[in-house]
Amino acid sequence: MKVAAGSATARGRMTHGSSRIECDAGKVSVRLSADSSVKVKGRVSLGQLSAPDVVGAGVGTLDIVANLGAVEVAVDDADGDDSAEPGGHAE
Repeated sequence: MKVAAGSATARGRMTHGSSRIECDAGKVSVRLSADSSVKVKGRVSLGQLSAPDVVGAGVGTLDIVANLGAVEVAVDDADGDDSAEPGGHAE
């Protein structure tokens, strides 16, 4: 997913493979299901990133680049509640 300006919201499950989020001068909000399995790698240049380092066993990879943008990745709790707070990366 690439956001050059504006905002985007995504919700889903990641269990394997690799994905990338790039945000330039915008905002991206991602909510992962509790049964996701992904390792988060982030790079920030005058932007903000709020994401856990690992979700589940960390089988897949999520690469995030925030250039003058903001990216937030949060995880639903096991009951499907979307109130789980992100942790880990905070740059």
